[in-house]
Amino acid sequence: MATTLGNADAALRVFMARTASLVTLSDAAGRARARELLAILTRADVDLGLRLRTWVAENGGGDMRFSEASLISYREQARIAVEFVRDRLEGMTTEAALSAAETSIRRTSRLFSELERFFRGVARPLRLDAVEQVQLRGSLISRHATSADRYGAAMTAEIERVLVDGLARGASQFEMVEQLVAMKGPQGMVSIRAVEVAPGVVVRTAVESIPEGLFVRKRPWAWRIVRTEVAEAQNAASDALIRHNRQAFPDLKRKIMAVIDNRTAADSLGVHGQVRAEGEEFVDGAGRHYLRPPSRPNDRETLIPWRDRWPSTRRSRPLSDAEIERITARNQARSRAQAERRRALRQSEDEIAASS
Repeated sequence: MATTLGNADAALRVFMARTASLVTLSDAAGRARARELLAILTRADVDLGLRLRTWVAENGGGDMRFSEASLISYREQARIAVEFVRDRLEGMTTEAALSAAETSIRRTSRLFSELERFFRGVARPLRLDAVEQVQLRGSLISRHATSADRYGAAMTAEIERVLVDGLARGASQFEMVEQLVAMKGPQGMVSIRAVEVAPGVVVRTAVESIPEGLFVRKRPWAWRIVRTEVAEAQNAASDALIRHNRQAFPDLKRKIMAVIDNRTAADSLGVHGQVRAEGEEFVDGAGRHYLRPPSRPNDRETLIPWRDRWPSTRRSRPLSDAEIERITARNQARSRAQAERRRALRQSEDEIAASS
């Protein structure tokens, strides 16, 4: 959301229009999802309010900081969405519910404009469309037999609750990981590797005794779940939005943008900048074919809308083979150096333990 009042207002109205599109009350399933969305948003409002009070208590009431401004931004959006969904469930039409929210929308637009004057980028829209994707499709865990076997139905439901609540209140991935670690994860004899030998039939090929919980012992597993599930929800939502907007722009296509940094793998570098029409598959640097990211765990690729008439920028263009080779070699060298530092640290700790 930009700094001007007009842009802040326009961005907030786009958020409300997307929220309105999520509330379909034409059948029992739609009404059930709306009630669930209301419960999610209400929890988000309560949690954000508690965090704001805690922030003020711990940091005093002096100058506002980015973290506090961010909490305010997310809470205001959650509160307006709560009002809208509640009005719809109580019988209002979409138009009447949006009209009832008009005063709140104008007030929040002014607030966002002021916040953006001092904290550029703080008024980010909540991804309620990603929340809807988890509601509609469930998590990737629930859709893969080996993962469903590892975590079980009850824990999978708890993980999905962490995801939808986190997305609905703008939580960072770090915060979601902390919640999973606090849950501990599966305990006892835990499946580490497994194969699905027939539909719904899983054979565990490696198990490990983890009495303290998988996420406590193997924190990267919690990170893998959060990164992959958030990417799945957000890219599924983006894909749905692109399909919807194709009604107005028939030439609208899909493009993959990878995060280019010192952790980017060669497969993501290879697919960065590729453009595909609806139904056409992307091909990454490892030869995998898929309709949209994520194509693997920890995938950080993002799906965006694209039209052929739009010019590519330095950031959005595909990488050359030479660039892919150079970045891959640099990142591999960094990974080797990090592994060596970890090995040296473990050796030093072992030597200290042996001498004590």
